[in-house]
Amino acid sequence: MSQQRAIVQIGIVVADARHAIREYARLLGIRTWHINHVDSANGIGRRFRTADGDITVKATIAWADIAGIEIELIEPNDETSPYARYLRESGPGVHHIMFATDDYDADVGSLEENGVPTLLSGELQATRFQLFDSGDSLGTIIELARGGALIPDETIVVDEQAGAS
Repeated sequence: MSQQRAIVQIGIVVADARHAIREYARLLGIRTWHINHVDSANGIGRRFRTADGDITVKATIAWADIAGIEIELIEPNDETSPYARYLRESGPGVHHIMFATDDYDADVGSLEENGVPTLLSGELQATRFQLFDSGDSLGTIIELARGGALIPDETIVVDEQAGAS
């Protein structure tokens, strides 16, 4: 892995993405959010896998750019994904940190060679990602990804008075 690392995303699991959006707007003034829906059973996202094999993931993902770092809110809409398990076992909170990578395959290989287990991998639109269960060694889950920026299903701009719908 290269010496220089940039954090590009902080992933936060929440029970209700739209409620969290309203709270980020109210408390921090973060008003513009992009939303994508994941439903791998219906072809929105593909090749979702854990160490146990293929899985189905259903989630609402909202993200906002804050000074070049993406805040990602993940609302699991299933009962079995690692996101749903995290919410059930730990409650809402920071789930992972994504680091930039110049060589996705080499960096994924390096983590695997060093015994860091994969928590979840998959694809959404043109983006391929892998989450590593690095909590014991690094204190949190880390994510590596490659591909283009997601094209949002919708964009919400929260009105100062009304909040998000």
